[in-house]
Amino acid sequence: MRINVLLAAAALSATVVTVVAAPTATPNVAAAPLHSAGAKANYPRLTKFPDAKIMTAVNALLAGKEKEDRSNYADCLKQIADMKQKPDPESWNSTIDVTYLSARYMTINVVQSYSCAGAYPTNGAEVPINVDLKVGKEIDWTGMFKPGFLTDGDKIGALTKLYLSHYSKKKEDKDCLDAVKQTDPSASAIFWLDSKQGLLFQPDYPHVIAACANPMPLSSAVLAPYLKDTALLAELKAAGR
Repeated sequence: MRINVLLAAAALSATVVTVVAAPTATPNVAAAPLHSAGAKANYPRLTKFPDAKIMTAVNALLAGKEKEDRSNYADCLKQIADMKQKPDPESWNSTIDVTYLSARYMTINVVQSYSCAGAYPTNGAEVPINVDLKVGKEIDWTGMFKPGFLTDGDKIGALTKLYLSHYSKKKEDKDCLDAVKQTDPSASAIFWLDSKQGLLFQPDYPHVIAACANPMPLSSAVLAPYLKDTALLAELKAAGR
């Protein structure tokens, strides 16, 4: 019964999509499209950037992500056909938004829902792409924080404590609250930048409790003792995040 309740909650939450327009800190930096959705949604590309080599590298990275999305969609259709079923509008959907864009950082938040003839569908899975525009590569968040922020072995990190405190202040379903207390949220963390909320964190929970993974904004004040990247911290502070 508990699993059914959580799956129902996941299906409901997947119907709510927030589109956030990305800020452009300088007229020399731009991307398009800022939003795309559907079975074959288009990943954005940088359309303006001062460094041509970085722009080429980032756009190649995003083209690769789009190709991977198309390949996964084709695999999904094959699985459906192998089960002698027909695809429908719920079979595959990607919603892609540029949620943050500055002269230094770019975040594309990809939210995927799919049902490929398996036992349970996947609804509203967050798969953000965070790019450091100084080097043209994806950000490795595990290396962005100082020791003590993420859980290390048996030592619970500050992020886990922050999330449990944040979650306990909400009026959540008891099953979800119990699941969150039993599963270390920072053991498999998802981070992404948002122009309105700053840095967001969400646990990457297993399928049966995925609906309990509420995103939590992390302010510059909270991040100050832990974030190694001073440039990002400065941006978040300047934006009042």
